[in-house]
Amino acid sequence: DEKQKLLYVFDNMTERCFFIELFEIITGKEIKTPKCTRSRGEAPKQAIDFEEMVDTNTLLDIDENFCGDQDFDAEDFDSDEFDMDMGGSYTEDGKRY
Repeated sequence: DEKQKLLYVFDNMTERCFFIELFEIITGKEIKTPKCTRSRGEAPKQAIDFEEMVDTNTLLDIDENFCGDQDFDAEDFDSDEFDMDMGGSYTEDGKRY
């Protein structure tokens, strides 16, 4: 259908994506391949310097400001209060099967 849009994220780590919109379908003409009528921007370089990416994207230190709580202490976290079983699936009502 015309006006369909697609956003294809091909690299989740660096948030690289490709956007395409089907503008028009021309019937009655024999066209073997689709035609790109407009493009915007520059293609990103193919080699990513991950050290540079880590330097520019600061990571949140969990002890520094966990969920906005300046007083968070990892020692106060009690993992026994949570069900941490590996695997298994749950139904919509929360029952395990």
